[in-house]
Amino acid sequence: MADQPHDALFRFAFTQPAVAAAHFRAVLPGEVADAARWDTLELVPGSFVDEDLTQVHSDVLHRVALAGGGELWLYVLFEHQSTVDTLMSWRMLRYLVRIWERALEGGAGPLPFVWPLVLYHGERRWTAPVDFEALFAEGAVRDALLPHVPRFRYVLQDLSVVPDEALRGVALREAVLLAFKHARGGTVWVPRWLDLVVEVAASDGLRAVEALWRYVVSVGPGPPPPAARDDLVRRLPPEGQRLIMGYGEQLIEQGREEGLQAGREEGLQAGREEGLREGRVQGELRVLLKQLQLKFGALPEAIVARVEAGSEAELEQWAERILVAETLEAVLA
Repeated sequence: MADQPHDALFRFAFTQPAVAAAHFRAVLPGEVADAARWDTLELVPGSFVDEDLTQVHSDVLHRVALAGGGELWLYVLFEHQSTVDTLMSWRMLRYLVRIWERALEGGAGPLPFVWPLVLYHGERRWTAPVDFEALFAEGAVRDALLPHVPRFRYVLQDLSVVPDEALRGVALREAVLLAFKHARGGTVWVPRWLDLVVEVAASDGLRAVEALWRYVVSVGPGPPPPAARDDLVRRLPPEGQRLIMGYGEQLIEQGREEGLQAGREEGLQAGREEGLREGRVQGELRVLLKQLQLKFGALPEAIVARVEAGSEAELEQWAERILVAETLEAVLA
């Protein structure tokens, strides 16, 4: 799965049973939500996305027992590219087949129902058809042939047209969905979202706050407004204050400026570009070391040396892993 901000926050939130259950209960048909035995909700490990699409698609799969017998498998495909995928129903069919193949690994038996949801947060409204049969061309004999092709539709949740008020509920779920909806445009810094972050800190802990903060800073058009940042810092416990203040927007910006200055002094375009890159890398290195210290305490010299020797790609990967890793070894694996 792609190591990038959208995927990291999505999987952090939607692999948690409480968040997943709250989301499904909010979007499933009422009679289906009532029939589900939510205390049995279970994450099905793995991904069903085509390898070449992992940069724009993320997915999670859960299964839940139904009252009266049987199971319902709940599939969420997170679409985080900025353009609408007109072949989404074709891709969804491929993923559904893979899910049923997984279900049949235990032996022959009735196939479980799979409820397919596409969660989309692009800036443009979703315009692709949700019915698979809509992909077939018109023609004189179309109606006669349609009974011989798969007929299904996926469920679309287009955050661009969902009112913010309709996303209310469990604090972490609401904070994540609002971040997906507003972070790119820099409009997430509103009192409601800041209140949610404070609530998440109390109910879900600082790992959840870190995941949210990292996402909005990484995806947004610029650093958070000082007033919003300062308001949040005042309302968080000391550990949260250190996380927000130490996250490193200033360090990264300083690294960029140092790189730009080095480029100017070189007087060459190549020197300037290299200076920019090196400055940015050094800033990100300092931020990562700070995050590791805040999360795991004093760092052994061997770990500091390992991080300082890391490549640019490794620094980016470690910065993503720190959101969910429980140990230093897991971050640097």
